[in-house]
Amino acid sequence: MKIGLDLHHVIDHDPKFFSKLSAAIIAAGGEIHILTGSEISEKIISELKNYGMVWTKLFSIADYYKAQPGVKMWRDKEGRPWVSDLEWNCAKGLYAEQEGLDIVLDDTPIYGEYMKDTSYAICKVVNKSGIEHRPKAKMPPPPPDDNGAITEVNNSDADNERPITELK
Repeated sequence: MKIGLDLHHVIDHDPKFFSKLSAAIIAAGGEIHILTGSEISEKIISELKNYGMVWTKLFSIADYYKAQPGVKMWRDKEGRPWVSDLEWNCAKGLYAEQEGLDIVLDDTPIYGEYMKDTSYAICKVVNKSGIEHRPKAKMPPPPPDDNGAITEVNNSDADNERPITELK
């Protein structure tokens, strides 16, 4: 069994439960794939370890697209990376398909529209642990291309756009 768990607003809303679930699934020979929009950093890994999580793979939408040629990325005021709505929203579905996940638990309904062969559960985890959570980040609009705004581009050939059909 391969299970995908969203970090922010799922795992972090009941870390005691999800740490026990992840340990049980892995002990039984299954896989836990932690999915996040955040860049993988020591802070994220430390957060997961502090929750007691164990996992097989860790997937970041931001890191995935940072490595893709021709994908425009920009950052919000807090330094968080973003890509187009379509790219952002389909990334977990593409990952789930590539990895053969059986089910993904996430709090964002639109991601389910991109789950082809993967079951998808929309979770609103009621926080029993008393941990306060900040509101979900909202994607800022991309900066206009024609007014000199700085936009990160992941390679020198920004015009080499590719269809979003598979993870590479």
